[in-house]
Amino acid sequence: MVGRPLGDHFQRSQRTTAVEALSVEHLSRKDEFEDVSFKVMRGEVLAIAGIIGAGRTELLETLFGIRLPDGGRMLLEGQPVSIDSPRAAIRHGLGLVPEERRESGIVVGRSVGENLIYPIIDRLKDSYFHLNHGQIRETVGHFIRSLSIKTPSSKSKAGGLSGGNQQKIVIGKWLAAGIKVLLLDEPTRGVDVNAKAEIYRLIDELAQSGVAVIVASSELLEVLGISDRVLVLAQGCQVALLETARTSQVEIMQYALAPKRTQGAAPSSLEPVQ
Repeated sequence: MVGRPLGDHFQRSQRTTAVEALSVEHLSRKDEFEDVSFKVMRGEVLAIAGIIGAGRTELLETLFGIRLPDGGRMLLEGQPVSIDSPRAAIRHGLGLVPEERRESGIVVGRSVGENLIYPIIDRLKDSYFHLNHGQIRETVGHFIRSLSIKTPSSKSKAGGLSGGNQQKIVIGKWLAAGIKVLLLDEPTRGVDVNAKAEIYRLIDELAQSGVAVIVASSELLEVLGISDRVLVLAQGCQVALLETARTSQVEIMQYALAPKRTQGAAPSSLEPVQ
């Protein structure tokens, strides 16, 4: 992807990014990544770049509580939090769109509607703990329309839809949950060009609404097209934190391929890690 021009299908609006959403300090997990520190603001899109084995997925899964760190800490809106499970992550307002959506993003044998309301099912019960079917239909219908999910019916099996529509379901369930920080791992892998453009639009709209978005991607064109800053990992080490407007595909790849013995040295173009 290095050297290719940015396409017209990316969407990045002006956004306010003055309030800190998530702070990560010296986060480490043995044999996967070490001493990772960054901040992401509300309304900001932070991309995580790096080649295979850099630790991108492992970092996202640690933030979401699937893996447990060996050291470091996380702060949400300035307050230290302990996220030791996905349930705890969801409770604190984090959502994860995994790389393997059919394995851990959606329940392929369940309906579109069931997948969309999965994180908020307890909110859709009345005072007698019965499901409020009218509210469920309204909620499901709203997200199918607003996300342009192409499905014959809300009762259609999610596994029968295209990859792009499945990915929109995964994003939609976190929108329904009202999350504050959205983690996306290779969000456009395996989807067509039109679906990619729609996913980019959703990411931009989420950021405009004040959600902090962290996107791990192996596509440098995508990284530069949607993000405000880029965190580069190489062999589990944090090697750069760059402003998107001041970097390039070539520079990001140079950092991503840095030999381990040179990592930690901060070239003049490296933004100080917050």
